[in-house]
Amino acid sequence: MATITLPSMNELLRPLGQNLTPDYARTLIGLKADANDQKRMATLAAKANEGTLRATEKEEYHSYVLAGSMIAYLQAQARLES
Repeated sequence: MATITLPSMNELLRPLGQNLTPDYARTLIGLKADANDQKRMATLAAKANEGTLRATEKEEYHSYVLAGSMIAYLQAQARLES
């Protein structure tokens, strides 16, 4: 499983975050996972805290965490731009 560090993610996403249109920034700020994804993430987080994730679940959880981090970074940039 590949990992990405916060500094490298910032470097990758900075150009996108700095060039948001006002409309896209507002849309991005309001973006959140749907109810099914939120429930799945909560289930995986609980299993991760218990140390009971299977290998495939670890990959799925890592994907959710990475996507969430990227979205959170872009939302922070959108708030600065709006």
